[in-house]
Amino acid sequence: MADNTRMKGLEADIKKLFQMMESMMEENRSERARLKEATDLKFESLQASISQIANEYSQARSVVLGSHHGTNSGGDQSGRGAAQPRKVNCDLAKFDGSDALAWICSVDQYFEFFRVPEEEQVGLAAMHMSGMAIPWFQMTQRTSPFRSWTQLKRSIEIEFGPSLFESPRELLFKLQQRGTVSEYYAEFVALANRSHIDPPDALMDCFISGLQQDIRREVKAQCPPSLMRAVSLARLYEDKFSPNPPTTTAPASFRSVNPPTLALTQPKPSLCTGSPPLLPAPSPRSSTSSPRNPIRRLSSTEIQAKRAKGLCYWCDEKYTALHKCPNRHFMLFQLEEDEVPAGEQQAAIEEEVDPFLQTLEQQVTDHHLSYNAMHGTSGSSTIRIRALLQGLEVRALLDGGSSDSFLQPRIAKFLNIPVQPAPGVRVIVGNFGIMDVEGYIPSLEVTMSGCKVTIPHVFVLHVAGGDLVIGSPWLKQLKTYIVDYDAAFLRFLHNGEFVTVHGEKNPTPEQAQYHHIRRLLNTNAIEEAFTVEVQQPAQNTATPLPFSPTMGPAFAELLQKYQIVFQQPTGLPPQRLHDHSIPLVEGAAPIRVRPYRYPHHHKTQIECMIQEMLKDGIIQPSRSPFSSPILLVKKKDGSWRFCTDYRALNKITVKDRFPIPTVDELLDELFGAKIFSKLDLRSGYHQILVKPEDRYKTAFRTHQGHYEWLVMPFGLTNAPATFQHLMNDIFQPFLRKFVLVFFDDILIYSPSTSQHLAHLEIVLQTLQKESLFAKLSKCLFAVSEIDYLGHTITEKGVHMEKDKIQAVLAWPTPENLKQLRGFLGLTGYYRRFIKGYASLASPLTDLLKRDAFQWSSVAAHAFESLKNAITSEPVLALPNFDQPFIVETDASSTGIGAVLLQDKHPIAFFSKKLSTNKQHQSAYAREFYAVTEAVAKFRHYLLGKKFIIRTDQQSLKTLGDQTLHTPDQQKWIHKLMGYDFEIQYKPGKENTAADALSRSFMAAWSCPKPEWFNTLKSEIEADNVLRELRENCEKGSPKDPN
Repeated sequence: MADNTRMKGLEADIKKLFQMMESMMEENRSERARLKEATDLKFESLQASISQIANEYSQARSVVLGSHHGTNSGGDQSGRGAAQPRKVNCDLAKFDGSDALAWICSVDQYFEFFRVPEEEQVGLAAMHMSGMAIPWFQMTQRTSPFRSWTQLKRSIEIEFGPSLFESPRELLFKLQQRGTVSEYYAEFVALANRSHIDPPDALMDCFISGLQQDIRREVKAQCPPSLMRAVSLARLYEDKFSPNPPTTTAPASFRSVNPPTLALTQPKPSLCTGSPPLLPAPSPRSSTSSPRNPIRRLSSTEIQAKRAKGLCYWCDEKYTALHKCPNRHFMLFQLEEDEVPAGEQQAAIEEEVDPFLQTLEQQVTDHHLSYNAMHGTSGSSTIRIRALLQGLEVRALLDGGSSDSFLQPRIAKFLNIPVQPAPGVRVIVGNFGIMDVEGYIPSLEVTMSGCKVTIPHVFVLHVAGGDLVIGSPWLKQLKTYIVDYDAAFLRFLHNGEFVTVHGEKNPTPEQAQYHHIRRLLNTNAIEEAFTVEVQQPAQNTATPLPFSPTMGPAFAELLQKYQIVFQQPTGLPPQRLHDHSIPLVEGAAPIRVRPYRYPHHHKTQIECMIQEMLKDGIIQPSRSPFSSPILLVKKKDGSWRFCTDYRALNKITVKDRFPIPTVDELLDELFGAKIFSKLDLRSGYHQILVKPEDRYKTAFRTHQGHYEWLVMPFGLTNAPATFQHLMNDIFQPFLRKFVLVFFDDILIYSPSTSQHLAHLEIVLQTLQKESLFAKLSKCLFAVSEIDYLGHTITEKGVHMEKDKIQAVLAWPTPENLKQLRGFLGLTGYYRRFIKGYASLASPLTDLLKRDAFQWSSVAAHAFESLKNAITSEPVLALPNFDQPFIVETDASSTGIGAVLLQDKHPIAFFSKKLSTNKQHQSAYAREFYAVTEAVAKFRHYLLGKKFIIRTDQQSLKTLGDQTLHTPDQQKWIHKLMGYDFEIQYKPGKENTAADALSRSFMAAWSCPKPEWFNTLKSEIEADNVLRELRENCEKGSPKDPN
């Protein structure tokens, strides 16, 4: 009964509860409905406010843009009514000439935002200038007005911006941290903003490479994903390595007697919580540490127990080399040297250190990496092998010259090989540089030739020799092994069996791609680079040169040393600045000349020479529109010279006016020389290249084909100028000192044998350097008499070559103008040796006039007189420019003459025939004229130094004080101005040389008188009839012979 009563009461209570719940639920529903309604109203109100703000912003923007565009719409004004929106307050900064790039950037943004028209941009920018920018703008605008903002912006960058010669990209790549990370980053950003480096990874690599070494190593180990992350890490590690770390608020410490204790403090949580740990740091447990002291204190017994179980001191999890606690903390270690009170048995928390690493700090200088392993080159103690590392094939280098083994960091990272820190360990590389290792691996299991071996003590270091460098420690632990570096194999005993490892051949270098080189350059990963050109070693035949038996041993040894200069050149000559070019006149058409017809034996010779030149590589087949004929010219030795007839091409070629030296000028430099040598270049023209763009113009055609020259051929109009220009340039330091150059003839002259030996070596060295070759058979060395340019040169002076004298004497009587010109050309070359040459040759030169060739007795006598004058030619002395010159002059009724003397020795002769007008002038005028012409002739000897003029006209002694009346005299005195001279009187009977020169041509007026003429005269006088006739004629009554 009581139970029933209790059940009914319980049911009533439950019913009440249900009713209460329903009531509360109903209230809840009504409350939610009310809240929903209120929320909807709020949202509607908020939406209306946003719409109103948006409308006001649009109106304000329209007002601002309207003010810049200058548009005022009446409808807009009436629509706004009294409510005017506020204008955007955005003013441009003033530009005073500083920070030009930043001001230009702000102006560009301003113009873009407000859509300023282009025609208003220059004026608006000028309104915001101040300081030194205003006068610069006014001056520039007045001289060359700016028509666009782009033009003005470019001018501002040039005038006020950084130097155009400054390369921001180069400066960025060379930028290194000198101060703090923040200062370095600010400088980095300023340069990067002007460099535009893509992609972002390259910019980040460039930033990391410029950091200080310790910071760079730590930042690279974290592999930051972006530049901002790298900057944050750099600043973080900068605080870590700072010599003055920030003080902490609660430095809890503990002490130990030996060794000094490391006290741990936890800094304020101001660092980024997502940053990786700098050092392995445990977090304290609440059960063993005080809230005020976060340091977890462990007794020595607890430390030994955890170490035996391999547990972490902080989180009690299994500890490995790559272990990280779940809760990361950045810890600051402080070293305290206070003594520990007696009885305190707490120990500092220490990581277990490998015994091998404990000795590294004392053996920093004992770690060596060979040059071959560092740079990836093969050496006498290296073998390249293929090995497996955790199933990955790697390139290994067995290097007996390295004191340790090394692994590439990327391999260790890819295979997740545990790497222990190795602080302070440095390695001396083969170029005596020092590198910091990035970590340490106690042992590494490697498979080579199917055999697993363990490499102890492997350092993680960037090397170019391979993925893995196996050093000498592993070889030492093998104890029994055979290694042959030349045959590239290693054989060693492993577990009772011999294992043979075969090496690889040296790899062939592959061509690097541009983007690879660029990335290495951007990351400052290139230590050194070289340009390598493979050249075949010169074949030294060591064949002695054929020397003259009279040559001294010193000269023979010198020539043998430079025997390559006298070898036959092979291949093309090197490119030079003076390679031959063929400029054509404007509008010139290609030259096409049909080949000549040759005799049959010439065709065979042409074919042989063409094949030889093709083999030597100095000609090549051509498809040029140009074509010139060829011909063969016989040499003195009976061989043939291959010549191309370029007369048509030369007519349309722009002439090179490079000065060619005259023989007289060259010979004047030889005073004081006693020893001479002469070098004759071998086919000199063929030792100069034709520029590639002009080779088609040298094309020539034979009966066999069409070819073009690669080297400078004979016959081109500008070839002498090109060759002389080259020779002058390479011998420029030695010209007029001990070297004379006339095309391919080189003369070396010296006052003594010892000096000549040194001078000759300089010339041979220059020829070898310039790849020029001489023909030994045409060279002479260390002689006291030498033939050069048709003259025989000795210590005493210069005279004509004997061969040339014989050629003049054997010259036949000219029968036409061509033969006469040849004779006068040969004798005229030596006119400086012949007294009165002009007068002697006058009858012959008269025959050169048009339609005047008629050989007569006068011409024959002049012809023989020139021959006799040449046979008796004197030895002319060489001029000494340190001694004064003497000019002796004389004038006759028909000609003038002069001789240049020095120490009573003749240096040169001069004569000239007077014109008909001058022949009738006074003796004074003719003598005056002789003086002016002689000074003009010998001008290059006399200018700049005082000299003496001797004449037999006494009145000329006071020439400087005389009044000149005739125009000729005034003209002649003008020619003497600028010279420093003294006129001396010398009677005609003493002035024999000049007097003979002035009268020598009169010898040509004498006529031969044959003996038959005298006989005829005698017979006429003896004849009675003729005698009577003569007497009647003398009396004036001639008798009629009939």
